[in-house]
Amino acid sequence: MNGPSININRRKLLLGAGAIAISSLVGFRKLKEVWQRKKYFGEVSGANFARGHQLRDPKFPKPNKQKQTKTLIIGAGVSGLSAAYHLKKWGLDFDVIELDFKAGGNSSFDSNSSGTYPQGAHYLPIPNSDLIELKEFLQSIGVITNKNIERPEYNPEYLCHDLKDRLYLHGKWQEGLVPQKGLTDKDESEIEHFYKLMEQFKNSIGRDGKRAFTIPLKNSSDDPEFLELDKITMLEFMQKHGFQSSYLKWYVNYCCRDDYGAGVKEVSAWAGIHYFAARTEEEVLTWPNGNGFLLNGLYEKVAEHVQLNSILFNVEKKQSGLEASVFNFKTNESILYQVENIVYAAPLFSAKNIFKFPSFQNYIQDINKKYVPWMVANIQVKADYNWGNLELAWDNVNYHGTSLGYVNSKHQSLKQVNELLTITQYWDLMHEYGAKARLKALTTTHGEWCEKVIRELELTHPNISDAIEKIDISLWGHAMVIPRTGFRTEAPFEMDEESIYFVHTDKNCVSIFEEAFYNGLLASQKIKEKSN
Repeated sequence: MNGPSININRRKLLLGAGAIAISSLVGFRKLKEVWQRKKYFGEVSGANFARGHQLRDPKFPKPNKQKQTKTLIIGAGVSGLSAAYHLKKWGLDFDVIELDFKAGGNSSFDSNSSGTYPQGAHYLPIPNSDLIELKEFLQSIGVITNKNIERPEYNPEYLCHDLKDRLYLHGKWQEGLVPQKGLTDKDESEIEHFYKLMEQFKNSIGRDGKRAFTIPLKNSSDDPEFLELDKITMLEFMQKHGFQSSYLKWYVNYCCRDDYGAGVKEVSAWAGIHYFAARTEEEVLTWPNGNGFLLNGLYEKVAEHVQLNSILFNVEKKQSGLEASVFNFKTNESILYQVENIVYAAPLFSAKNIFKFPSFQNYIQDINKKYVPWMVANIQVKADYNWGNLELAWDNVNYHGTSLGYVNSKHQSLKQVNELLTITQYWDLMHEYGAKARLKALTTTHGEWCEKVIRELELTHPNISDAIEKIDISLWGHAMVIPRTGFRTEAPFEMDEESIYFVHTDKNCVSIFEEAFYNGLLASQKIKEKSN
């Protein structure tokens, strides 16, 4: 396809910029007028930072009760519940401690009058063929419908329907997220070359016989040829290969932000390539409540072992094993757990305030993680709203937007008419606010979030403010860790010799369901081996 010739006229450019500025000002005034006459229902929720921050200067009462259990799991997110699920499967003794009033972590979900919706992670790509344990779990909850795990058949209700995704570019919606409109021949050639390069990485095998990029990360090749990619950023990789297309740069930057919470300037090239090369399947599984569906599948099997509203605040080593002090916010009392193993499924940054013994403190000083805060907005919209020139997709992204776009929780519904639907909008906050993002998030009011959300939507959906019924905000102050250069070659965060197993995905720097699931599985396998 021949692209337009580029002949920049400075006067026209300045006039155009002025017109855009005036248009933006008019739009902002209109939004303010809507804001003044309509206040939106909703609330701000998310990770319970107030409870977590008490670990900075713990003043919990001394334990007045004792309890014994073989394994104590800290955190009822996916990694913690995966460990619990497998320990239960093998008949081993354990308890789970969860800080919040519900299980979930980054896979939490909620509901309103239109149905359920995700508050965080919202999909699972079809697992690679070698992820047998994950496929067995999916089979146990009805996602895989046949008995032959080698040739799985997936419930069509859970496979993402068409239209999967769309991109707003040059004033119109196009199918797919890779830019297609307004590209020059050079743009198209670069995009084609990039995908051929990613396909080569997908099919590459290291000298150790392992795939160069796969899931979980620990199964990827340690061949130095591939590990070299962890020494440069994804931006440097793009520059090295001569990629200059602004459209391709936007797309790769968007993908890094979407999976890692940071763009190509910060993300390791190894991680950036992993996004494109680690998975062998193209289709996606999704549910109205996002990965909350998968979380429920784990939680229902182990719910009787989970103690909500509880926080671990101290761990000491004794000759008999480990002593863990836990405070219950509901009963306002502390319990001393005598355990053989601790599976720590909470974020790593919190561990330094809990494990006081020297071997741990010396180790954690070497851990350098950069956490990204996220905001997730769930917006309830009237059914009769006109979504544009192309039908509403599952994933909807604006090329010029600040957010990462929104997903439609009703996309899998077989009903033709719904009174309301909820769209879920995602914001990686460091992209906009930088180092002050976490503080900014915690001090922003519900009304200010709503204004921000609507302003972003108005860029692609004029007058949508009149169709909005409710906006709920979920904040994740430490949602994920950026896989910066060197992350792949850092020493893995393990303390098995202390019978303490760290399983949160922030140790992998890749916050995806598969990593969390296998982190929990691996820890439970080690505990099982010790028990035999």
